[in-house]
Amino acid sequence: MLFASRLDQIHFKLYAAVDQGAGRHLTDLQALTPSDEELIQAARWSETHDTSESYRAMLANALKHFGVTYGPDSA
Repeated sequence: MLFASRLDQIHFKLYAAVDQGAGRHLTDLQALTPSDEELIQAARWSETHDTSESYRAMLANALKHFGVTYGPDSA
């Protein structure tokens, strides 16, 4: 039996939380206590699945919830 690694779960949960809105996925992501670097890595991965500007804005907003600045203003 195969299981998704913790880092994979962070990737999937961040994508789902942004795509489907706050709720179970956000709660699950918080329980994983991801580091800033893990969240940034997951964010970069998630952008390969949805390249729209609206997704990018929602992603930056979700990361702000974790205290992570992401996007054009995060240089």
